Amino acid sequence: MVKLRTDAPHQIRRPHHLRQEAKTRNDAPTDRRKLAVFALDGALTTRDSLLPFLLFFARRQRRWRAICLAPFLIAAKLCRLCSDHRAKQLLVRLFIGGEQESTIDAVASEFSRCWLPKHLRDVGMEKLREHQDAGDRIILVTANTDIYAPRVAQELGIEEVVSAKVLRQDNRIQGWIVGDDCSGCGTLEYLADHLHDHEAPKDSYAYGSRKDLPLLRWVRHGYLVGRNQLVAIKREVDA
Repeated sequence: MVKLRTDAPHQIRRPHHLRQEAKTRNDAPTDRRKLAVFALDGALTTRDSLLPFLLFFARRQRRWRAICLAPFLIAAKLCRLCSDHRAKQLLVRLFIGGEQESTIDAVASEFSRCWLPKHLRDVGMEKLREHQDAGDRIILVTANTDIYAPRVAQELGIEEVVSAKVLRQDNRIQGWIVGDDCSGCGTLEYLADHLHDHEAPKDSYAYGSRKDLPLLRWVRHGYLVGRNQLVAIKREVDA
């Protein structure tokens, strides 16, 4: 168990070489930097960020119908009348289906500036700063979608993002999530595809919550992020 200092206020630090818009990219196989993977919700934020983003968007765009219907979808999910993935599909389509990409991107930028700083987790942010200062390769992973994850990554100073993709057509968001669920084991599969390697790099670290345990057990050094401490997780091969 590793206890970390949390008394100092955290700030979102954006190194000068990371000022360009965050985007998904594949580094060359010769990249010898340490790899640090951060799960957005649970490791870097204190709560799930998808619903707050959707509500933020609805208020800005006056989508009152979506706000009124959302509780019924959430109740169906909690009562297990539909899967988490299906509920997420329906919520995304309800709130942003048919919207222009440019409109959503503008709101995502505002959301990242306004909501994110108030909901950062001190422990995760301290580790993120350490890896950034060391010049390590950092990847943000999230089971939520690419409608706002790249803007959040940009605000955090992270270049690479692995997230679920939302279907687009004619510069409009259709709302349907492409592919399988990008959570739990799904997150690990998406990350392995992004790295073009299903074997964890030798110097690899990951930080997340309990729902990210497959990822934490895959890397060489996985840590469960608590309120003010990190808990080391045994690798899957060592279990």
